[in-house]
Amino acid sequence: MSSWQRPSQAKKQQLTAVGGSGKRSAVYRTPAPQAVQRSPAPDEEDLSKLGRLLSAVMHEINSPLEAVGNALFALRESQKLDAQSYAVVERAFDELQKVRQTADNTLSLSRPLLTLEPVDVRDVLDSVLHLFRNKVHDERIRVDRQYGTVTPVPASQSHMRQVFTNLIRNALEAAGHRGKITLRVRQTQIGTPGVRVYISDSGRGLDEESKRHWAQPFFNKKTDGTGLGLWVSNEIVRKHRGYIRVRNLLHGKGACFMVLLPATRAFGRLKEFAAA
Repeated sequence: MSSWQRPSQAKKQQLTAVGGSGKRSAVYRTPAPQAVQRSPAPDEEDLSKLGRLLSAVMHEINSPLEAVGNALFALRESQKLDAQSYAVVERAFDELQKVRQTADNTLSLSRPLLTLEPVDVRDVLDSVLHLFRNKVHDERIRVDRQYGTVTPVPASQSHMRQVFTNLIRNALEAAGHRGKITLRVRQTQIGTPGVRVYISDSGRGLDEESKRHWAQPFFNKKTDGTGLGLWVSNEIVRKHRGYIRVRNLLHGKGACFMVLLPATRAFGRLKEFAAA
């Protein structure tokens, strides 16, 4: 049985006791494939409604957030603040950035995949690593890049950047000071042809609850964050006809997220894909 976990759908065997006359025997029954491959329809419908509702709300507050952010930025850069006032404005600006990140994450679900282009995921990963270069340096985190030879995949560049920003940020936070993250990129012809990206860390790994619920909105076991990043990433990859799987590494040496992005021949014409 594969150790990769589907979102909220880890494969389980059901133990049923049967028999009579005081004798009991155990029979293992594995659920039908349909039961583990997709969530019940009501759950998917509820998540879709939630996504539309959140997108509508975030559209309404995005402009005020932009205005407040610009005002705080101008105040912070004015050089007319004493040290205490500057610290207050800096804190407010940082907190506002978190809110704006939540808005951007949520709005991405409502953006159609209008422009699909050949995307080399290795370039996307390197651009995201560049964003986190200061954190990597300050925390002395080792980054192991294991890039194989892969073909570009048809994708939305901005959406892919958001997916890997969320996953790499989580990996860096899990690895911590003097930790390590590993990025592996491989071409695959097994199952769905395409490109697989493995992002692993040297942290403590995921507990059972996290492995079951990581793709659910607002699920969060960190002291900060919104619990939307992984959900949004999973929905974006699903829009690309791909999927994300997660498992813990052996001997409790961290977690690994695997993203599969299908090749062109896996989903047919691009126009049909972009309109889905």
